[in-house]
Formats: sequence, C-alpha cells, structure tokens
Amino acid sequence: ESPQALGCDLYPPTSFVRSLPMLLLYGARPALIAAQAGADPAPVWDRWLAGAWLHELGHMGRRRDALFPYLDEAIAGYLGLRLLPDAVLAPPARPSPLAGWMPFVLVGQALARLWGEDALLRAQAGVVSWEATLGAEVCAALERRWWQEHRALLQISLHPDTARPARWMRLLELGALGALPDDDDPLDEPPPRLLAERPDLHPGESALEAEAVALALGAAALETRADAAGALASLQPGAWLRLDLRRGIVAGPGGEAPLPPRVVGRLRRGAPVEAAVTLPADRDLGALASRWLG
Repeated sequence: ESPQALGCDLYPPTSFVRSLPMLLLYGARPALIAAQAGADPAPVWDRWLAGAWLHELGHMGRRRDALFPYLDEAIAGYLGLRLLPDAVLAPPARPSPLAGWMPFVLVGQALARLWGEDALLRAQAGVVSWEATLGAEVCAALERRWWQEHRALLQISLHPDTARPARWMRLLELGALGALPDDDDPLDEPPPRLLAERPDLHPGESALEAEAVALALGAAALETRADAAGALASLQPGAWLRLDLRRGIVAGPGGEAPLPPRVVGRLRRGAPVEAAVTLPADRDLGALASRWLG
C-alpha cells in the first residue's frame, strides 16, 4: 500500500476526515515516506504514521461536542503520546516527525491532571458535555481566551501561540480551583501561592503530577533538526536540563517547559532553587522525574 492508501483506510472514522488530510499525509511527506519503504514497508509505516494515526484517533469521532481547536489538539496530542510515547519522545536513531507537539501535549496533560483521566476521556468522546466536566464558567473563559488570542494572531490552524503552554496551563489550574483570572490577565507571572498549596482535586492527581514532570523534562530535552519536508525531533542522551524553581520551569535544548505549581511548591521547600542534570542514556524520563521529586 501507499501512505495515501493507508490514510484512506485508517482516517475515515475520525473527527477531521471531512476537513483536513490525515496528519503527515500532505505536502512532500507522502512521497518521502514511500521512497523509504522498500521491500518491507511496515516498519516505515509504523515509524512515520503510527503516531499520526493515534493522534487522529485522539480527536475521537465526528459526532461529538468538541472543545475549540487548540484544546482539542492538546487533548489528542496527549492521548496519542500516552498510547505511543516514542512517536513524540523519539530516540536519536528514529527521530519523530511530530516535532512541534510537546507544547500541545503539556496542555492536554494538564487537563487530565486537573480533572482526571476518566473525565477527560468521557468528555473528549462526547459521552458527557465539556460544560458538565469542566464547568460552564471555565469553558466560557477558555473559549473567550482562545478567541481573543486567535484574533490577535489569525493563524490558519485556529491555534493561538502554541510555543507558550504555561499560560494555558496556568489558566486551567486557576479554573480548576474556581479562581479564574480576568480575561485581560496576560498570565505571564509565576504561579500564585494558592496553586502551590492547594489540596488534591481528585484521587489520581498526584500520580499525574509525576507524569507532568517527566513530560516537561522530555519537552525540554527534545532537539529538533530540519529534513527535506519538515522538522524531526528526538531525545538526545546527555542533553543538559536546568531546573529553575523561581520561575517554575525546566529548560533545555527544546526550550522551556512549565512544571505543575504544587510540584514547584514542594520542591522549593527542600531542594535548591536551581539545579542541573543530564538526560541519561536510557532516556528514562520517569526515573529522572522520580529523582527530582525525591
């Protein structure tokens, strides 16, 4: 089969089949994928298209009440990564074509962390409404913020500034706590103290905080390079990562990634305000996060 034929087989049940080609199956990419296939195409299809297909499945079916495009992409990105982490957090030998997805993943993970994985899945699938899951006030505030930022940038993708997930994560944190900021708040300041000291919102939150730290480490450690049809990203063992608890971020070759405010609050009580570490050869982000979390 060709990459396009696979897309025709896999893509129809998903949400965006009537409006967009399947992720990675447009532009010059299909021809490049086909050229690499050779006599045994299955491993090539897996490398290039498995993550993209799982991402599209994360958008669920067409008959659902979706959130606005940016958060819908964030949720689909997170669900795809949960199913196939190497599709985004890839080894150097097989760099990922989903090079720009970690900021989306961090925001989608924040939704799961703050409202629970089951609640996120049920709402994304359309089993329950987003208003019933997040609350009508939170949904309205998120949509106002998205529309405000979209009008400022006018991206064809209908996404706001995707390189700065911290503002959206902070807005979700405040919404989950019932402390929504004003619509014109830039959300650029470090997390307020009330976020660092709040109680659990649901029973699984603490486990998902450890995952959030691991994903922040992964986002900061990703190194990106260009190929003939786009960008490729991979986790490079030995990459230096810097923890800055004053700002609540981890920084590395992939840029800056925000940490959960409660994690920052706990670490500030017993760890240096700044620290550095290198990504180990096994690229085990969970073990690295556990070391930092003690």
